[in-house]
Amino acid sequence: MIDIGVKRKDHYLSDYCSDCTRTFFLKNPTAYQQVVYNIVQEAHDKALEKLKAGISGHALHNEISEFIKSKGYELPHGLGHSTRRYTHGAPFLSSYDVSSILKENDNITIEPGIYISKDHPNLPEGHPPFGVRIEDLVVIKENGYINITSEKKIFFD
Repeated sequence: MIDIGVKRKDHYLSDYCSDCTRTFFLKNPTAYQQVVYNIVQEAHDKALEKLKAGISGHALHNEISEFIKSKGYELPHGLGHSTRRYTHGAPFLSSYDVSSILKENDNITIEPGIYISKDHPNLPEGHPPFGVRIEDLVVIKENGYINITSEKKIFFD
């Protein structure tokens, strides 16, 4: 899992941050890793489908968290956050920021993740722990969003 961002200097967008996370497998993923990856990808896609100005970040976080729970896992962090001059800022898409309403031109991340510890009840015996997170940076628009992350995601058949 690689979580990377840059902070641009000496430009008209001086000090603005980016944020992107991708999960890669160094060898062929196991069937279990593919299942978990596909759940995270589906959660990511569901969140993107809902994005537009005027929605509650809190409600969107809760909806995606419930989807992940329905699959037997937890979303252990917020669904996303703004990136402006600091990598993590308001509005937050989280369980604790109950007042966040997305506005046109807000730039936010969408970053569902599932992390499987060695003690996770769903981890098959003998399988190593791992995590999956997919994070894109988007700009909120009146009736949707613009995804400004161009890094490819992994898709499985």
